Amino acid sequence: FKAKSSGTGTVTIKNSSVVGYDELSMSVTNGSKSFTLMTQAELEATYSKNNYLKSLSVEGFDITPTFNKETLEYNLEVENGTESAKIIATKEDNTASIKGTGEVSLEEGVNTFEIVVTAQNGSKRTYKLKAHDEEGVARIGDKVKVMETKPISKDKRWRLVEILEKAQ
Repeated sequence: FKAKSSGTGTVTIKNSSVVGYDELSMSVTNGSKSFTLMTQAELEATYSKNNYLKSLSVEGFDITPTFNKETLEYNLEVENGTESAKIIATKEDNTASIKGTGEVSLEEGVNTFEIVVTAQNGSKRTYKLKAHDEEGVARIGDKVKVMETKPISKDKRWRLVEILEKAQ
């Protein structure tokens, strides 16, 4: 049933009789029970709004900047020939859910990984990892250093600082 308004109530059973009574699976008790009723809106207002990560890491690699639940974009530096990485994330609230973790493939060009945290109330927060090579000098397999910068485009906020090691 659906509550039209909130409130409390009591149900009282003074006399009862049971047909087909089985003492092993059923017991009968007369008495009163109180209950509280909430509307759907009141119930949903109690849902957690927490859509933050507690931690974010990539197995075997360092992300920059250092994880902060308020920071939504990170960089990952990988060695030449790296084909995959394992993203590990922990949610701050156990009623939230996380998508985008686990083993991911690394491909040629810009790799974007999105980790989406959905709070119990349905609100979402997306953590991203993006890199940008402004002059196109880096190649697949190069180990590079990038830094966060003002937005270059709608979804690019990292620029190439230097090539640390050229791929063979």
